Amino acid sequence: MVRRKLLTACAILSIFVACGGSKAPPPKTAEVAKSVSPVDNKARCADIAAKRASCGAAATSQEDCEKIVSCSGGLMRPEALSGVLDCMSQGCTPVSTCSSSQTSEALNLAPTPVATSFIDDCKAGKFKCLNASACAKPGWVRFSDSLWPSMRECAEKTDCTESTMCLTGVLMKVGIEAQSCAIGSKEEATASSDRGGDKDADAATSDRVGASKWGVGKPAPALALTGLDGKRIAPASFAGKVVVVDFWASWCEPCKRSMPGLQTLNAKYKKRGLAIVGISVDDEDRDAKAFARAHPVKYPLAWEKDHSTAYAWQPRTMPARALVDRKGIVRYVQEGFHDGDVELLAKQIESLL
Repeated sequence: MVRRKLLTACAILSIFVACGGSKAPPPKTAEVAKSVSPVDNKARCADIAAKRASCGAAATSQEDCEKIVSCSGGLMRPEALSGVLDCMSQGCTPVSTCSSSQTSEALNLAPTPVATSFIDDCKAGKFKCLNASACAKPGWVRFSDSLWPSMRECAEKTDCTESTMCLTGVLMKVGIEAQSCAIGSKEEATASSDRGGDKDADAATSDRVGASKWGVGKPAPALALTGLDGKRIAPASFAGKVVVVDFWASWCEPCKRSMPGLQTLNAKYKKRGLAIVGISVDDEDRDAKAFARAHPVKYPLAWEKDHSTAYAWQPRTMPARALVDRKGIVRYVQEGFHDGDVELLAKQIESLL
């Protein structure tokens, strides 16, 4: 079986596009001209491997580095990939940190014509199911031009459930392709240690492809989360409770309509043993925080840099909700958001409390 790891290549690609928030991108200077050929990348990987040989858990072999280049070739613009490699060549900085530091602002990337066309149409309100204010997200410009036709096809759908399901499918597919040749387990092992060695969480995230947890009757993956405030959300806070797990994104227009209903259910059933947690799949926490400020709720909201929980659950659309019983089994799933969904979810909650 092909080894699939989320930290590393998946994080490098920043697979889930967080386009939320209302801030427009800063003015761009001329696009970085630096583009590296495969031969140069091979040489750079050899140099990186030598420099990181004594980095312990952060050590990166030449083979691992070349896998990053191979995975990223059709998904990330050469300038962005080059920035990641530059970061990796400097000391023992974790690969995932190098990814997150290579923002379009830091690289002074200007959108390509195909990206500009999509962003302009989004700003003009041509995509019903995307927030127009979200289209200025600078991180979009890191994506390879090869991704934009699929993104446009999804965005042009007028049914928001179909549109967000399509967009989520594209992004998950990209993530799966990245995982299939992601680099080794040293950083993942470190991440596991950071999670407290939670065996259930590790089992849930170790094989994200081909073993989807998004289905009725399946055990729910462990919830080892970090809140938007940066504080750990203890798994014990869900133990023995009926839990609603809600996946959302700042770019998702239906998510704005679903969260008030969840807040109503939280207020009604919390004292009877219901717990609700909302998990953002945004690429950057600032976008999730901006959305949360605009649409406040009183149940916990979580965000993860590596999206490990989202990859464990594999929701197919945004928003998506799973209802988990007191024994940790998924009993009910809702995808998208439609009139009457809150009432349907309330009936299912009542049956489990």
